[in-house]
Amino acid sequence: MWRVVLVVLGFAVFAVGTLIWLSPAPGGFLLLALGTSLVLTHSKIAKRRFLTLKKRYPQLLKPLRALLKRFTRRRSPR
Repeated sequence: MWRVVLVVLGFAVFAVGTLIWLSPAPGGFLLLALGTSLVLTHSKIAKRRFLTLKKRYPQLLKPLRALLKRFTRRRSPR
């Protein structure tokens, strides 16, 4: 249940970031990265889709991946 709430929250932040990015206000790209990181960390389907797009279009997703590194937590190796 908690994962679903976080994925929905991630999509909401992503939508708000898209609206702000299209307007002249600053900060939309950071909200896009934050919403994307929420969705990717809590949704297996979205993560698989992102990895497919990353392999197909590596240069297009390079700026987004750089921002995602800042927002995602580092996991300890097991």
